[in-house]
Amino acid sequence: MQPVVLSTVVGKLPLVRLATSPASDEAWWYDPTQPAPASLCASVIGKTSRKRITSALLLAFVVAWCLEGTRYAHLTPYADPLILAVLALILVFVPIATVRRALQEILLITPPDLDLRVREVLDEVVARHGFKTYTSYVAKVGRAQFIEIHVEVTPASGPASLAAADAIRREIADAIGGEGPQRWLTIDFTADPRWL
Repeated sequence: MQPVVLSTVVGKLPLVRLATSPASDEAWWYDPTQPAPASLCASVIGKTSRKRITSALLLAFVVAWCLEGTRYAHLTPYADPLILAVLALILVFVPIATVRRALQEILLITPPDLDLRVREVLDEVVARHGFKTYTSYVAKVGRAQFIEIHVEVTPASGPASLAAADAIRREIADAIGGEGPQRWLTIDFTADPRWL
């Protein structure tokens, strides 16, 4: 499937037409500067799965046809179920991976790479500013990231003003990276360990 870039439709941004062939009735349009919609990806994956199933059925009929008139003709009724069983074993891993990712998001299981990045940044910030300790909570739901950071300070090491606290927050946010509308970042400072 070759994406075809057509003339600009809105402003200076091109829209891309995805279709299985130039003569296809079904086409999807999306702005390449934005993430592709999940429905688009699901449609493309669905078409691919349908093509595999259709190809497997065709293979089953060809195998059954080739078996006719041979000493293996008694196996003809088993060609279709055998091909479909093999296909099912291959295709079962696609929904299992999707369900696994969805369950991780529903149960708010922390993505290891994001959690590790947050901890590395905070270890460095806590050591540099002389803070006592911190706790962090990271969750990813769909494209949204939720990061909560609680930093325990002493009266001597705490931010001297709101501007200083904001500067440390900005430092942490910049070091974590990935800032955008999909990220919810909360950073607070406390001298009371019960708030951690």
